[in-house]
Parts: sequence; C-alpha cells; structure tokens
Amino acid sequence: MTDPPLPSGYRLFEAFWKLLRGNPKLRFASLLVRSGTALTAGPPLVLALATLFTDVAFPRPPEATATGLAIAIPLFGVVLIGLGIWLFMKQADPPILEDHFGTRLADGQTFEMAMCTVLAHEKKVVSFSGFTPEELARLVRKQELEARDSQTAARALGGLVVGRAPFPDYQVIEDETSIEIRRAP
Repeated sequence: MTDPPLPSGYRLFEAFWKLLRGNPKLRFASLLVRSGTALTAGPPLVLALATLFTDVAFPRPPEATATGLAIAIPLFGVVLIGLGIWLFMKQADPPILEDHFGTRLADGQTFEMAMCTVLAHEKKVVSFSGFTPEELARLVRKQELEARDSQTAARALGGLVVGRAPFPDYQVIEDETSIEIRRAP
C-alpha cells in the first residue's frame, strides 16, 4: 500500500491561508503574515515609499538612508511573517489542515485499540465483526500515521500489524451513527 501524495506547495499555502483566515483566534497571526508578505513582496514599491519618506523627513536625504530603509522594510516583513507563523504554531490545540489526518500510535497498542484511536474523532460507535479475539489482540507498530482522512488511515492500519502471519483483509463500513470494521470472508 502506498502513501497518499503530499499536497503541492500551492495547496499547502492555500490550506494554511484558509486556516488562518477562518479562525477568530488566529486573526492576529493572519494579519502579521499578510502584512509581512506585502512588505516583503514589493521591494520596488517599498523603495519608492522609503524615498518619499526620506524626502519629506529630511530636506536633503542621504541616498544611504533610502537604501537602508528599502532593505530594512522587507526584512521587517520577514520578521512579521515569522512572528505570525510562530503565533500559529504556538496554539495549544493546533488546528487540523483540510484533507489531512494524523495520529500517533503508542507502543503496545492492539489492533482494536489502535482502530478506536484512529476513529475516535469521528464520534461514532466502532464495532468489529468476524474477527477472532486473537486477531483483535495483535499488536501494531509504534509510529506516526498520516493519511487524507481517518477512513483512509483505518483502512491502512492492517498493514501496521506485527507478526509472521499476514493480517486478514477487512472493510470499513460507515453509517450515520456507527463504523463497522468487518473481516473479509
């Protein structure tokens, strides 16, 4: 089973932008990132504004002052972007990007426990049918599990079961209130 492809840079930036814009707690971080991007992305405009500022502030502005401001303002923009990203990453509960699911499987988890961990955020009853108690008690490898969504992660979990015998195939069947993990015949 292959891993799902990683999002392109554009899709990742778009998801980050939607995340910042849509969350009231992160509006300040969004403002910092947008302001920093505007200052960093427009050096010709920044040079013109710096020259205008020094023309108004000083009767005969030294050229070094305008050039220094033209360099300092984009650097300040980079600092604003960094501060915005730092505020975003500092969140106690970092928000989940769209089209992404990730969880950590602990050492010593059984298949049944790991499946319940993966499907916990679905807030539905998880049931197992057709499995023997020995199959449900088989251990899974300790690792990070990342996928497009929890359903995809649940389907991939069988590949992480340790042991010599291959783990049986199964289906993940979801309805309105429950998720059934059914062993394939």
